[in-house]
Amino acid sequence: MSGHSEARIPIRIFVAAALVAVAAMVPVRTARATGSFYYVATNGSDSNDGSLSKPWRTVEKGLESLTAGDTLLIRGGTYLERIMSPKINSGTPTSRITVRAYPGERPVIQGLLWITGANYWLFNGINVTWDSATGSRDEHMVKLTNGVGWVFKNAELWGAHSYADLLVASTVPGEPANWIVTQYQPCE
Repeated sequence: MSGHSEARIPIRIFVAAALVAVAAMVPVRTARATGSFYYVATNGSDSNDGSLSKPWRTVEKGLESLTAGDTLLIRGGTYLERIMSPKINSGTPTSRITVRAYPGERPVIQGLLWITGANYWLFNGINVTWDSATGSRDEHMVKLTNGVGWVFKNAELWGAHSYADLLVASTVPGEPANWIVTQYQPCE
Protein backbone atom coordinates (compact mmCIF):
# COMPACT_ATOMS: atom_id res chain seq x y z
CA MET A 1 0.00 0.00 0.00
CA SER A 2 1.09 3.50 -0.58
CA GLY A 3 1.58 5.90 2.30
CA HIS A 4 -1.26 8.04 0.88
CA SER A 5 -3.99 5.39 1.25
CA GLU A 6 -2.74 4.41 4.72
CA ALA A 7 -3.27 8.00 5.87
CA ARG A 8 -6.93 7.88 4.74
CA ILE A 9 -7.80 4.83 6.88
CA PRO A 10 -7.28 6.62 10.22
CA ILE A 11 -9.26 9.65 8.92
CA ARG A 12 -12.17 7.40 7.90
CA ILE A 13 -12.13 5.76 11.32
CA PHE A 14 -12.04 9.20 12.97
CA VAL A 15 -15.00 10.44 10.88
CA ALA A 16 -16.99 7.29 11.63
CA ALA A 17 -16.25 7.60 15.36
CA ALA A 18 -17.27 11.28 15.28
CA LEU A 19 -20.58 10.43 13.58
CA VAL A 20 -21.31 7.75 16.19
CA ALA A 21 -20.54 10.23 18.98
CA VAL A 22 -22.85 12.88 17.48
CA ALA A 23 -25.64 10.33 16.96
CA ALA A 24 -25.35 9.28 20.60
CA MET A 25 -26.02 12.87 21.70
CA VAL A 26 -29.21 13.27 19.63
CA PRO A 27 -32.23 12.72 21.88
CA VAL A 28 -34.44 9.81 20.97
CA ARG A 29 -38.14 10.69 20.71
CA THR A 30 -40.78 8.29 21.85
CA ALA A 31 -43.24 7.58 19.09
CA ARG A 32 -46.70 9.02 19.79
CA ALA A 33 -49.82 8.06 17.97
CA THR A 34 -51.27 10.99 16.11
CA GLY A 35 -55.00 10.97 16.22
CA SER A 36 -57.59 12.52 14.00
CA PHE A 37 -59.44 15.80 14.39
CA TYR A 38 -63.23 15.78 14.40
CA TYR A 39 -65.79 18.57 14.66
CA VAL A 40 -69.26 19.20 16.06
CA ALA A 41 -71.38 22.18 15.02
CA THR A 42 -74.97 23.26 15.59
CA ASN A 43 -75.56 23.07 11.82
CA GLY A 44 -74.02 19.59 11.43
CA SER A 45 -75.58 16.15 11.06
CA ASP A 46 -74.74 12.95 12.93
CA SER A 47 -74.75 11.16 9.57
CA ASN A 48 -71.78 13.31 8.45
CA ASP A 49 -68.15 12.20 8.74
CA GLY A 50 -67.23 14.67 11.52
CA SER A 51 -64.84 16.69 9.34
CA LEU A 52 -64.61 20.48 9.49
CA SER A 53 -66.70 20.79 6.32
CA LYS A 54 -69.17 18.04 7.40
CA PRO A 55 -69.36 18.20 11.21
CA TRP A 56 -71.52 16.08 13.48
CA ARG A 57 -74.56 17.71 15.09
CA THR A 58 -74.38 16.32 18.62
CA VAL A 59 -71.63 16.31 21.20
CA GLU A 60 -72.69 12.79 22.19
CA LYS A 61 -72.01 11.48 18.66
CA GLY A 62 -68.58 13.08 18.81
CA LEU A 63 -67.74 11.61 22.22
CA GLU A 64 -68.72 8.10 21.14
CA SER A 65 -66.63 8.33 17.95
CA LEU A 66 -63.25 9.17 19.51
CA THR A 67 -60.30 6.84 20.03
CA ALA A 68 -56.90 7.34 21.68
CA GLY A 69 -55.11 10.39 20.31
CA ASP A 70 -58.21 11.95 18.73
CA THR A 71 -59.37 15.54 19.24
CA LEU A 72 -62.96 16.73 19.09
CA LEU A 73 -63.37 20.47 18.46
CA ILE A 74 -66.80 21.79 19.36
CA ARG A 75 -67.94 24.89 17.50
CA GLY A 76 -69.64 27.75 19.32
CA GLY A 77 -73.35 27.66 20.01
CA THR A 78 -75.84 25.92 22.27
CA TYR A 79 -76.28 22.16 22.16
CA LEU A 80 -79.52 21.02 23.79
CA GLU A 81 -78.46 17.53 24.94
CA ARG A 82 -78.89 15.09 27.79
CA ILE A 83 -75.62 13.19 27.51
CA MET A 84 -75.98 10.32 29.97
CA SER A 85 -72.96 7.98 30.06
CA PRO A 86 -72.20 7.57 26.35
CA LYS A 87 -70.15 4.55 25.27
CA ILE A 88 -66.64 6.01 25.12
CA ASN A 89 -63.18 4.64 24.42
CA SER A 90 -60.10 5.10 26.60
CA GLY A 91 -57.12 7.24 25.85
CA THR A 92 -53.65 6.36 27.11
CA PRO A 93 -51.09 8.29 29.18
CA THR A 94 -49.23 9.19 25.96
CA SER A 95 -52.25 9.51 23.67
CA ARG A 96 -55.08 11.37 25.38
CA ILE A 97 -58.52 11.93 23.94
CA THR A 98 -59.20 15.67 23.82
CA VAL A 99 -62.57 17.41 23.72
CA ARG A 100 -62.24 21.17 23.46
CA ALA A 101 -63.84 24.36 22.34
CA TYR A 102 -63.06 25.37 18.78
CA PRO A 103 -60.47 28.20 19.04
CA GLY A 104 -62.13 31.56 19.71
CA GLU A 105 -65.63 30.03 20.10
CA ARG A 106 -67.81 29.20 23.09
CA PRO A 107 -69.81 25.94 23.01
CA VAL A 108 -72.51 25.43 25.65
CA ILE A 109 -74.24 22.16 26.43
CA GLN A 110 -77.69 22.98 27.77
CA GLY A 111 -78.78 19.90 29.68
CA LEU A 112 -76.66 17.14 31.18
CA LEU A 113 -73.09 15.95 30.69
CA TRP A 114 -72.53 12.60 32.41
CA ILE A 115 -69.31 10.78 31.55
CA THR A 116 -68.28 7.39 32.98
CA GLY A 117 -64.82 5.85 32.67
CA ALA A 118 -63.01 8.66 30.91
CA ASN A 119 -59.49 7.24 31.02
CA TYR A 120 -56.95 9.85 29.90
CA TRP A 121 -59.48 12.35 28.56
CA LEU A 122 -59.05 16.13 28.51
CA PHE A 123 -62.16 18.35 28.48
CA ASN A 124 -61.17 21.96 27.78
CA GLY A 125 -63.63 24.84 27.49
CA ILE A 126 -66.81 22.74 27.44
CA ASN A 127 -69.46 24.86 29.18
CA VAL A 128 -72.65 23.40 30.64
CA THR A 129 -75.86 25.05 31.83
CA TRP A 130 -79.18 23.77 33.11
CA ASP A 131 -82.12 22.97 30.85
CA SER A 132 -85.24 23.89 32.82
CA ALA A 133 -87.48 22.12 30.30
CA THR A 134 -85.95 18.67 30.86
CA GLY A 135 -83.86 18.88 34.03
CA SER A 136 -84.92 17.09 37.21
CA ARG A 137 -83.96 18.16 40.74
CA ASP A 138 -82.47 14.71 41.41
CA GLU A 139 -79.96 14.90 38.52
CA HIS A 140 -76.48 16.39 38.74
CA MET A 141 -75.81 18.66 35.77
CA VAL A 142 -72.22 17.46 35.16
CA LYS A 143 -71.30 14.04 36.54
CA LEU A 144 -67.85 12.53 36.03
CA THR A 145 -67.76 8.94 37.29
CA ASN A 146 -64.66 6.75 37.62
CA GLY A 147 -61.82 6.98 35.10
CA VAL A 148 -58.11 7.57 35.45
CA GLY A 149 -56.03 10.56 34.43
CA TRP A 150 -58.85 12.78 33.21
CA VAL A 151 -58.85 16.60 33.25
CA PHE A 152 -61.85 18.94 33.18
CA LYS A 153 -60.78 22.57 32.80
CA ASN A 154 -61.64 26.02 31.55
CA ALA A 155 -65.37 25.39 31.79
CA GLU A 156 -68.25 27.48 33.02
CA LEU A 157 -70.92 25.47 34.84
CA TRP A 158 -74.00 27.38 35.95
CA GLY A 159 -77.67 27.31 36.70
CA ALA A 160 -78.14 23.82 38.12
CA HIS A 161 -81.48 23.38 39.87
CA SER A 162 -80.37 20.08 41.36
CA TYR A 163 -77.87 18.91 43.94
CA ALA A 164 -74.82 20.44 42.27
CA ASP A 165 -73.32 21.80 39.07
CA LEU A 166 -70.56 19.16 39.22
CA LEU A 167 -70.29 15.75 40.87
CA VAL A 168 -67.17 13.57 40.78
CA ALA A 169 -68.30 10.05 41.70
CA SER A 170 -66.95 6.55 42.17
CA THR A 171 -68.53 3.15 41.56
CA VAL A 172 -65.21 1.27 41.21
CA PRO A 173 -62.61 0.93 43.99
CA GLY A 174 -59.62 3.21 43.32
CA GLU A 175 -61.39 5.35 40.73
CA PRO A 176 -61.54 8.08 39.83
CA ALA A 177 -57.77 8.47 40.14
CA ASN A 178 -55.32 11.18 39.10
CA TRP A 179 -58.11 13.52 38.01
CA ILE A 180 -58.05 17.33 37.83
CA VAL A 181 -60.76 19.98 37.78
CA THR A 182 -59.41 23.50 37.35
CA GLN A 183 -60.98 26.91 37.54
CA TYR A 184 -62.02 28.81 34.47
CA GLN A 185 -59.33 30.47 32.37
CA PRO A 186 -59.86 31.37 28.71
CA CYS A 187 -58.75 28.59 26.33
CA GLU A 188 -55.46 29.00 24.52
